[in-house]
Amino acid sequence: MLVVFTNIDIVTGPCNNINLDEEGNLETKCKSCFLGDKALVVSDFIEQQNLTKRIQQNFPNASYFFYPAETAAAQKLMPAMLETGQKVMTNGKVPEIAQILAKEGFAQISFSLYSDWQEMNKFYGYSKKEYNLLLENIGIAVENNMEVEIFSIVTPLNIEKLSDLYSLTKGLGVSKLTLLPLESLGKAKDLADENYLDQESFERVLQEVEDLKTNEGPYISMGFGFGPSKKAIEKFTSRDTKSWVKTKTFCPAINGEYAVILGNDVYFCFKTLDEPFGRIGFVSESGEIVIENEYDFLPETIVENIDGICYDCDVLPECLGGCRSKAISDALRENPDIKFQDIMYKGQKFCRYNSQKNMR
Repeated sequence: MLVVFTNIDIVTGPCNNINLDEEGNLETKCKSCFLGDKALVVSDFIEQQNLTKRIQQNFPNASYFFYPAETAAAQKLMPAMLETGQKVMTNGKVPEIAQILAKEGFAQISFSLYSDWQEMNKFYGYSKKEYNLLLENIGIAVENNMEVEIFSIVTPLNIEKLSDLYSLTKGLGVSKLTLLPLESLGKAKDLADENYLDQESFERVLQEVEDLKTNEGPYISMGFGFGPSKKAIEKFTSRDTKSWVKTKTFCPAINGEYAVILGNDVYFCFKTLDEPFGRIGFVSESGEIVIENEYDFLPETIVENIDGICYDCDVLPECLGGCRSKAISDALRENPDIKFQDIMYKGQKFCRYNSQKNMR
């Protein structure tokens, strides 16, 4: 079970958000998964439920967000998930799972998808039969008037397939297509360098996206791991964001506003659950959060120490160097032996804002 807190102050402030993640049935072949091969048994799940209740007692003003690794394996959480009015995620491998979720009352659903089953096999271990079942479930969700969002990881090897992916999602009736960068975390660290975007290939992605936006189809969104755009900066600084993490920065770990609890361990980001540098403390038996390694992610410290293309950037005060786990994981991929303290404030390897300036 995963519990995520979004706090004004992680130690003393009110908690705004709690996530619960039941890990059972996690797809162990997923090379881009950051959760690894962990799996809870029933006794562990019950123990975690009791711990969660104790944690909630320490944060009485909390609101909740439930985030199962696979919704089909978390039916006990569905009533609570419906109460939050949240989006539900599924791998689409269970026959008619979309129909089941629609009947339960979910209005929003998301899937991971690529333009062909070979890529689904590469990143998520899907067979051709499972890929076709996924497409079927997406169609069922659309037929049931659910708002459907597709997530897809972009690499230099599939940029030319983005138009095929866009056509596929358009034909399925998808509402939104969100593109994400591959991050060197968890099993993805085993992938060759050719799978990771650099400045040149990222600018190709931006151009492809601009070309696709001229068509009538799903809304195309680029995940914040790509860096901010002018529009995104304006939205965040005005706090006009529908993100479940109500933060004024592109990295919720900044200001200590975010922590992830997996078992009894506390991490600064949900992407770093398998990374030794991600652990910052633990949860006591009474449900209190104890911080052992206080990483200084205060805005003024980041502005003073950031490097690379983020140094002296004109939007640095708002962006604050973007996603910390993305920048840190990229630096670790280049130098696996480097100490975490030496890369805490690494700048991004490429950034949407800077790239768009270069392309003008």
